[in-house]
Amino acid sequence: MSSRFRILFVCSDNICRSPLAEILTRRGLIDRLGPGAASFTVASAGTIAVPGTLIDIRTRHLLGQYQLENAVSAFRATALERGVVADADLVLTAEQSHRAVAIEMYPQALGKTFCLLEFTHLLAPPIAAPLPVNLVQRARTAVLVARRRRGTGPFSLSGAHDIPEPTGRPAPMYRQTIDVVGRAVEDLVDLLAGTRVTRSRESLVVGRQTGR
Repeated sequence: MSSRFRILFVCSDNICRSPLAEILTRRGLIDRLGPGAASFTVASAGTIAVPGTLIDIRTRHLLGQYQLENAVSAFRATALERGVVADADLVLTAEQSHRAVAIEMYPQALGKTFCLLEFTHLLAPPIAAPLPVNLVQRARTAVLVARRRRGTGPFSLSGAHDIPEPTGRPAPMYRQTIDVVGRAVEDLVDLLAGTRVTRSRESLVVGRQTGR
């Protein structure tokens, strides 16, 4: 078993939603944990991605406002493959359809693959027992808790946890997407780091704009 916890974000083209989640999560973990962020690896891929494609231009502009230019310019799209799904400890998708593709590629991923919004929703209720202090053990336990809780709550309509695709749509849709992904990433980082920081709703994980 790896000494690191591996998170994989998945969307369609890997040029907007999953890169947003990857970059914001990595930044959030570094901000919160410092050297402890090395306990995690964060990556993303697309179900129909063209390898090597740059992040969508409007997404690049939005992320550039938060001093993330280096991460944005270094990013290149990656196609989702069976081995990448198999290697991940947690697969978080933008839509239910992406989850279905990942599980079709690697059926054993069923218990570790969730929509991003589904995962944070499942872990929003208080957890009865404290999660482990060790960061990797904490993350693995969180996945087990989410797996047990899935299907035990109120019925959700198909697609209820989908993050809409903004590519090719009007500019406000991009702002909405980064807000939705940013809030979900805040919840995810809070869970993984074991601490919660109160922020304004406008802050996002990267909202401090410190240039770090």
